Amino acid sequence: MGRHTLVEAASVVTEANYAARYYRAHGAPHLYLKRELADSSIGELTPWCLVGKLAPELHRRRDIDPGPITTGAPFQVCHECRAELTLVRTGRIS
Repeated sequence: MGRHTLVEAASVVTEANYAARYYRAHGAPHLYLKRELADSSIGELTPWCLVGKLAPELHRRRDIDPGPITTGAPFQVCHECRAELTLVRTGRIS
C-alpha cells in the first residue's frame, strides 16, 4: 500500500481529497492526494488510479506540473483516474 496508511485506506475517499495535475511523462492529467502535493518532502507521488495496486508506478514530483490545470477547455484525467472518480461519484468506492 506504499505510503498510504491503513487508516487512509479505511477512511472515506472523497473527490475533495484529490487535485488534478498534469504529469508530463504520460502527457495527461492525473489525480493526486492534496496532502502529498503539499508535502515537498515526498519526491514520488501515487496517482489515484494506482493507489492500492501491488506495484504502482510512482510519479516523480519533478515530472508533475506544480500548479492547477487552468486551461479554458475542460480537461480529462487519465482513464483509470476517471474510472475511480466515477466510482466515488456513484457511491461504489473501489
